[in-house]
Amino acid sequence: MRTLARRFKLCGLALLLCLSVAVPVWAQSGGGYNLTWSTIDGGGGTSAGGIYALSGTAGQPDAGPAMRGGGYTLVGGFWSGGASFTSRRAIYLPLVLRAYDPNRSALSDPAGDWLPGAVQLASSDIRAASVERRPAESVLILTMQLAGDLPATLPADQRNRWVWLLDTDRNALTGDPWYDLGVEYEVNLHIQSDGFYVDVRDVSDNWTPVPDAAAINGNKVTVQLPTGYIGGATRCNWMSVVEPFDRSGVRFDIAPNSGYVPLP
Repeated sequence: MRTLARRFKLCGLALLLCLSVAVPVWAQSGGGYNLTWSTIDGGGGTSAGGIYALSGTAGQPDAGPAMRGGGYTLVGGFWSGGASFTSRRAIYLPLVLRAYDPNRSALSDPAGDWLPGAVQLASSDIRAASVERRPAESVLILTMQLAGDLPATLPADQRNRWVWLLDTDRNALTGDPWYDLGVEYEVNLHIQSDGFYVDVRDVSDNWTPVPDAAAINGNKVTVQLPTGYIGGATRCNWMSVVEPFDRSGVRFDIAPNSGYVPLP
């Protein structure tokens, strides 16, 4: 029995000795296969071809503000504001993109940019506007947001119009010339002493009322315009204007201040 026990001990020691010896195992390659060691690190690099370059980084968790002291600056993470680029525009990652709606175009306009001779009322100062296409309903949704609330009524000598100018053939050489547009249709919100209403003026100077089209909520007006009033058009270049009802040539505000907004 002692001999058998001694043999078991010797076998156990031999097994431990074998396990304790480090035997390197190298990456294997053969045939059409390649099994090599690889890691995903926190570094990055640039791939270039022709006039294009793609720079990328895997996993930089240390994004934060720059730290400065003396003549040194330490910036960490997410490409540090595009510090490695020579472009004039810096991009910070992660980059969040706003969803693009192909059926809507919009603008924002600076506050207090009234035109010379304008009556400087907050309700005549355009801050934002939009045109949205709803093909299933055959309508355009027009909005305008002002710096101040829109009045429910206005005296006869203060009647104003809030206007969307639509270049429906997107050709500046046709229609009424307005700045950079050739306007086929004007969509007008009129506010007068007995309330407000919407009409459409065409290039032949025909004015067609659009019943129950407008809703005013504080400083925002929304107009639901069936496309039949504008020849069935669903695409246009457009801009917004606030001006007196008599179209005397004085305009309180226009937006955008130059150019136009496309709804392609």
